[in-house]
Amino acid sequence: MIWGAEGIGCVAAARWRTQFNENAKVPSFSSALPELDHNEVVGWSAGSGGAFALVALRHDGEHPDVAFRFPASIEMADAAGMRAEEVQAAGRSQLARLMSLLATGDFTSVYLGLLRGVDPTPIEAIVRLKRALAGG
Repeated sequence: MIWGAEGIGCVAAARWRTQFNENAKVPSFSSALPELDHNEVVGWSAGSGGAFALVALRHDGEHPDVAFRFPASIEMADAAGMRAEEVQAAGRSQLARLMSLLATGDFTSVYLGLLRGVDPTPIEAIVRLKRALAGG
């Protein structure tokens, strides 16, 4: 699970999700605060998060109300049994912070693939799907 604040945080979370899918070959999901606090947190009931890990992408410039929500939301994920880690963006501008989060996610996804013993570069599932859609 990758959570980010509306704006650059949720853009980065979506990128992390796709990179984890493609490079590390693992299911991955992303959501944005504050929206995830309206529905998703209900699904993280006691014991439901044991098979998941949460990465909360944080950055200077989060709306104060959203920044206030992060600790309580992470606590709920933790109570569901999910291991949670926060990643703080670096940089003085919004663009620099976004690039910081994107680069960190890209490197993390490749490293996770290598730790799992999979080559991050092949995309065999996509190749098979394209072949099937082409009728061959």
